[in-house]
Amino acid sequence: MNLQPLVERVVGEVGGALPLIRIRCEGQFGNTVGDEGLLRQAVLNLARNAAEACGEAVNGGRVLLRGEVVKSDDGGFQRITIFDNGPGIPVTAMAKLFRPFFTTKANGTGLGLAVVQKIVVQHGGQVEARNRSEGGAAFIVTLPLCRSVAEGVELKMDSV
Repeated sequence: MNLQPLVERVVGEVGGALPLIRIRCEGQFGNTVGDEGLLRQAVLNLARNAAEACGEAVNGGRVLLRGEVVKSDDGGFQRITIFDNGPGIPVTAMAKLFRPFFTTKANGTGLGLAVVQKIVVQHGGQVEARNRSEGGAAFIVTLPLCRSVAEGVELKMDSV
């Protein structure tokens, strides 16, 4: 599946739901093997969290989804980084972020990031969180790039 349309759809959804937040995507998005609905859910959750976190930024909330394709001998990987200009992640919360039922939101369930991590790991990837030195947070999703059929991985296409 091509990740570009998935990311563009997420940007449109979050931008429509939170119109005061400036959200955009840039960079390169490749192909990965996986469930489009689950991957969309994971990226949407991260983008929505970022938009909500920077909603009260003094100079206006900004979210960026940046794609980077890194090719290597073993096929390579796709990195999707979600940046925001919010307050960042409290140091005391950083180690607990992906634990089920842990939340820093007043009305949160604490399941969002745990679900994101489970989806990403099920797709052979990883997700991590960092505070940015200039303020805000960054969530980095890394997924394996799709290998060609010639490399021995069978790709299944949905019938149209």
